[in-house]
Amino acid sequence: MFKELELRGAQGSLLWGYRAVAVVTAWSIVKAPHAWIVTARLERGDAWQCQQAAGCRELLFTAPRANGPRWCWPVKDVDLAAGQLRATLGQPLQ
Repeated sequence: MFKELELRGAQGSLLWGYRAVAVVTAWSIVKAPHAWIVTARLERGDAWQCQQAAGCRELLFTAPRANGPRWCWPVKDVDLAAGQLRATLGQPLQ
């Protein structure tokens, strides 16, 4: 497993069930020792729904991959402020 890793992308979203509760652009994910941290420019988002869903299995950060299925991480906690999204993610699911 990698000790350090950084992923970047141009688009992504926070999904709560089938709803996109936040849409982001220019995201970056850094692997920390015990978590993955995503920071992104917020295109649109519903802070209330993000806070309600944070920590439950149904809130996922997803991002497209060039080849293969979308990247997918469970969201442990999330903060939307000043046009930015910052979230702590669990281990990737896909």
